Amino acid sequence: MNYDCYMLEKYFSDKIDYATLALALKNTTEKRKSIGALSRADNILTTLQTDFGQKSLWERYQKNNTTEGKINFAQTIESIRRLLKKAGVLHD
Repeated sequence: MNYDCYMLEKYFSDKIDYATLALALKNTTEKRKSIGALSRADNILTTLQTDFGQKSLWERYQKNNTTEGKINFAQTIESIRRLLKKAGVLHD
C-alpha cells in the first residue's frame, strides 16, 4: 500500500478528487469501526516511520521489487502524509 500511495501522490496528485478521498477514508474507517484512526493519523504515521519492523518489511519488499528499490520507506510515509493533508485529514 505504501508504494501505491507513493505512486498516486507522485504521478496523479493533480487528478485526485480529494473530497472523494476524504469521504472514502471516513466511510472505510466507519465500516471497520476505526474512525478514531483518522484523528490519530499523524501519530500513526510517525510511529510507522520510526518503527524498525516496518522499515525491515519495506527493505524485504524492495529486494523482490526492483522498481520500489529506489524509494525509501520514509518517502512512502511522507507521500501518504501529503495525500492526507490534501484530503483535509491532516493539518499542519
